[in-house]
Amino acid sequence: MRQGGVVVADRRTGGDEGRFNGALETTQFAEDLRDVVLRTAPVLAGLAFPAGTLSISAGVATANPDAHASPSADADIVEGVELFRSADSALYAAKAAGRNRVA
Repeated sequence: MRQGGVVVADRRTGGDEGRFNGALETTQFAEDLRDVVLRTAPVLAGLAFPAGTLSISAGVATANPDAHASPSADADIVEGVELFRSADSALYAAKAAGRNRVA
């Protein structure tokens, strides 16, 4: 999803995990998404499940694209890797705190 030209959510396939990267508003986006998912009554493989059955955990990370004095492709790659690692750490912190969390 893009919000103001900034990627604010990037979904990883497998399990109920999600990663969120981007602007500071992403925390609220993640909380809103978590709430919507929890309130949804999913139908999976033709079987209906009650609301509250499906939940997500999210890790939120932010980056300042203006932080580089002289932007380069290498700096962008390094920042992207650092952002991904930060979001990954936040995701596992959320999962360690229990199901259906945002960290």
